[in-house]
Amino acid sequence: SNTYTSAIQTAFGSGVDIATFRSIKHTWQISRGTDYQMIETMTIHNGTNAYITAYSDVKTGSNLANFDADVSGGKMRILVTPTSATSTVVTCEYTVFKI
Repeated sequence: SNTYTSAIQTAFGSGVDIATFRSIKHTWQISRGTDYQMIETMTIHNGTNAYITAYSDVKTGSNLANFDADVSGGKMRILVTPTSATSTVVTCEYTVFKI
């Protein structure tokens, strides 16, 4: 779980080792005040680049965060960008898949 207080893109956690893991599936819950969002993402890498798709997006109002991914320092990272500088809480559950 991370709490964001700015609308700046930030890596969620430290990422997963690209030598060990090929892909990861996240289920995200995002809350800001009385607005809530739940979304799933799947991410995969080829050793150089990471590719992400988001789906099953359900929300009580507007979009609360956007997701991207990259490969940096031997890790595949998920990048979260809240849509507002208002305190946003992002939690997730995930499954990693080995190479």
